[in-house]
Amino acid sequence: MEFEVGLELAESPAKIINDLEKILLNKMAIIANKLCGVVLVYMIRNIYDMLLISDVGQDLALELKLYGLIGSPDIYSRYKSICNRWAQSSKVEVVEKKIINNEPFIRIRYSAIQSDYQDVLEMPEAYVVSESESRGTTSIIPWLQWLLLEGRRYVVKDFIFLSSDVAPTSSSRTGKGIMVPKKESGGWRVPEKFAGTIDDNFVTRTIDQFLGGVVEDLQKELYRFMN
Repeated sequence: MEFEVGLELAESPAKIINDLEKILLNKMAIIANKLCGVVLVYMIRNIYDMLLISDVGQDLALELKLYGLIGSPDIYSRYKSICNRWAQSSKVEVVEKKIINNEPFIRIRYSAIQSDYQDVLEMPEAYVVSESESRGTTSIIPWLQWLLLEGRRYVVKDFIFLSSDVAPTSSSRTGKGIMVPKKESGGWRVPEKFAGTIDDNFVTRTIDQFLGGVVEDLQKELYRFMN
């Protein structure tokens, strides 16, 4: 006994393919959103750690040259608070999903540090209040702005820094040195090793170094989710 059965598609092949593509795209979006959470934790932890071991972070932690120049005993604690703000401002999110040439396409965006740095420059930790009993004056030291934006221009006019090996430290808050008037024109500027501008400073250099090795780690996380 033989039977012949005729089948007819209720939908056109093109529509079926289109529906399957949408289903696959939605499933990939779900995976991508889960991955964003993993990546966010990774970014927060590693950005914070990388900033702490940057040239600026290490100098402040070990109380070396920059520590003495800024002149605040709690400067490393301030620095860590700022690094934490940078890390915690990280965002990882799916910003686009669509079909391109019959294939699902997902775009994930990572953002963190504001390009103008205003979020951290406005923090109280970014400023040190300096009081001079001998001169009876109070001044604000915007140390973070100096490091991020001012490059090698003079930021303290008519003064220079003398380290503790050539100047008495009784009036020094850190014991590393003091600022003294400069007879000739000029002043004090951030040492070249730490100097930075808005597009090239210790933060941008640290992040560039970090992102250089991050792709492989993120791919591993993606494969883990896919499997």
